[in-house]
Amino acid sequence: MTDLKPCPFCGGNAKLMTYHYQTLGDMLYVTCLSCGNETTGKLTAGEAIAAWNRRVDNRKERDND
Repeated sequence: MTDLKPCPFCGGNAKLMTYHYQTLGDMLYVTCLSCGNETTGKLTAGEAIAAWNRRVDNRKERDND
C-alpha cells in the first residue's frame, strides 16, 4: 500500500477510512487525524490515497515532463 502524505493543511497524520452507504456500498476516503480534513469517497483504496497525496506541486512536475 502507498504511504499517506501528511495533511496539507496542518501536517498531521492521515488514515484510510471506510464508510458503508446503504445504497452505494463501501466508500473509502482519507482523513487527517488532527484537523479532520478529508477526501471525498472513492471506490478503491488506491483512488482515495491518490486523491489525498495529490498536491499542487504534482501538477508542476507533470507539466515539465
